[in-house]
Amino acid sequence: MRKITVVLFCMVCFIFSSNILAKASSFSNLPMSKSSEHWHLKIDKADDDPRLSKPKPGVINTYSLDVKNLGEDVYNLDVDIYSNFNDSKTLRGNMDALETEKAVTTNECHFPNFPVSVKAKGITVIVTWQEDLPKTLENSQKIHARKYKEIFVFDQK
Repeated sequence: MRKITVVLFCMVCFIFSSNILAKASSFSNLPMSKSSEHWHLKIDKADDDPRLSKPKPGVINTYSLDVKNLGEDVYNLDVDIYSNFNDSKTLRGNMDALETEKAVTTNECHFPNFPVSVKAKGITVIVTWQEDLPKTLENSQKIHARKYKEIFVFDQK
């Protein structure tokens, strides 16, 4: 009986002495940016607008995203934001912004507020676009232009 008491006491001491912490993730150094030949992306603090969703401490952080085209005008711009949980190959969608069949004439897009779970290991931003508008043939058949895609990964700490 004394051995069982000593073993239980040691286990309780070990459990309470170990540092068991639930750590929330966030982007530590804002703004963060990544660039490629075609695009410049910048993640920063969410815009301060009372109409936008607010972060929930320990649950959700909110950020803004600026996407700037470094080249010529593009068409059918699509920006998707996904969260990565537990290094899984499956990504969970956060936001989808689509500009259909028109040029993004300012060469910039601003997303004032998007949520990211504190459990997410990071986010993946996928930018797809076309360099030309679809062409319509004489028989009314539409031929879509080639689609391009770039992937940007931001890790939360």
